[in-house]
Amino acid sequence: MSIIQGQRCTGKTSLLSFFEPLLGSGFKVLRQDLQAAHFDSIPQWLADLQRGIGGRLQASRPDPSHNASWLQCWQAVQDCLEQFVGDQYHLILAFDGYEAIHGLLQQDPAQGERLLAAMRAYSQRQNNVVFLFVGEALFSELEQPSWSRCFVQVERFRVDYLRHDDAIRLITEPVKLSYPPAVCDRMFDLTQGHPALLQLLCSKMVDIANRENRKTMQAADLDAVVQAIRTERETLAILVFWRDFCADPACK
Repeated sequence: MSIIQGQRCTGKTSLLSFFEPLLGSGFKVLRQDLQAAHFDSIPQWLADLQRGIGGRLQASRPDPSHNASWLQCWQAVQDCLEQFVGDQYHLILAFDGYEAIHGLLQQDPAQGERLLAAMRAYSQRQNNVVFLFVGEALFSELEQPSWSRCFVQVERFRVDYLRHDDAIRLITEPVKLSYPPAVCDRMFDLTQGHPALLQLLCSKMVDIANRENRKTMQAADLDAVVQAIRTERETLAILVFWRDFCADPACK
């Protein structure tokens, strides 16, 4: 059982798309997008998971259970999982935006704790299905029910800002433009290596190069890009900072 944890827009979801090519034929990944889902209850969530498993593994798909008992709904998911021949590959169940599950569990914390315990027990007694939780929160931050008490042994992978050298590679390698070192360093300083913000700067710089048909970038180009981006509040990465980190008008 593992968790990929990190701030919004740092590339957690993008990372999932590379799992199968990186891990090879011995693994399959089923990603459940909980960020875009609109589930009102745990039975709805588990029914959607059951449908996804049946489709991904080409297993027989009985009608998903909408029984009021959360444990019975989970048992239906287990029954679906146990249909595939597990010794051929490992299945990674990736719950992207898993904090949404916690919101549903809080509707009945006692029943939620029993469900998490059942998931833990299933995870511990077999090696073919791996739970991968992807989100911003740590298990220790989620209470009633307590995730850290139910999932004691979890391996955490943190997706963080890029280090300086990796950021410079992102700026200079994908598109062969010539950047003065001072411009690269300033792009890193402005974003602190935040992947989405750095990619946004790079994209705007490439737009300038394409529009003016040149390969050498200048400090004035970066100034123009920064000035334009400051007013683009519809850009997702900017919106996150504007809303989550700049609630104070003085900060804005």
